[in-house]
Amino acid sequence: MSSTVNMCRFSVLFFLFLSFFAKATDLPPEHESARLMLSLASYVEQKNWRKAELQIKALSDLKTSSPTELYYFSGLVHFHLNRYVKAQKLFERYVIEAGKGGKYYSSALQLITAADEEVKSSPVEKVDVGVQSIERIKQKSDGYIKSLKALYLTNSPIDALSLQINSLLASNSYTGSRLKKTKQKKGIIYSLSVTSNSLMLQEKSYIKGLPTLKANNLNVNGLDPFIKYDCSKTELACWLYDPANNHQRWIKIDHDEMVVKELAKAFTKLIQTLQKTI
Repeated sequence: MSSTVNMCRFSVLFFLFLSFFAKATDLPPEHESARLMLSLASYVEQKNWRKAELQIKALSDLKTSSPTELYYFSGLVHFHLNRYVKAQKLFERYVIEAGKGGKYYSSALQLITAADEEVKSSPVEKVDVGVQSIERIKQKSDGYIKSLKALYLTNSPIDALSLQINSLLASNSYTGSRLKKTKQKKGIIYSLSVTSNSLMLQEKSYIKGLPTLKANNLNVNGLDPFIKYDCSKTELACWLYDPANNHQRWIKIDHDEMVVKELAKAFTKLIQTLQKTI
């Protein structure tokens, strides 16, 4: 009986221990992200790669857009833990996102070369792991598009992704209000159409009373397909960033982090699919 009680006490204490470290602070996500980035930079400077990896995991669990520097730090961690294929991809992503003005631009380029040399020095072990990882990602992506094709009863991946995006945009249009009146035209309403290599986004705004209409044509050729997003509880809104300028807001919807994440995923897959047809 005593051992059972002790075991129960241990289980409760262990659960509380895990709960404490699952969320160390009550800061809003954007401030918690900044705190974790400072901690990550400190562990990288100390060359404590295991603790740095824990900080990266904590950052990935936050529902907020990642700072560009996270790709560089993540690449460093994977590089020093001998995961060269993954490190190379992260350094490449940092170079693309940060550009020549990035703080670690030159260092990232040098590390891409170093990671590539490490991969080539042990091609059987390390390249095969990379190929398997790419294949798993491809299968996951194909499964996502396949499920949308079944949902919308179409054989076209472009049509399936477009229908999914328009459905999400229609049901989550931005109003700036906690309460939505379904029969009242209010806020911002978007609709998407697709040509051979362009996304045509129509925006109808009721923000200033009478509707205003504008259209934005986005050529996907050469774009980074990975769409970034963010949310603000104070603005009661989430938004996608423009893939042609990832510092500029592009599409604004009511505050729903799951919806904006799904929109970002669908737009990313759509751009990637269109780029393959060019």
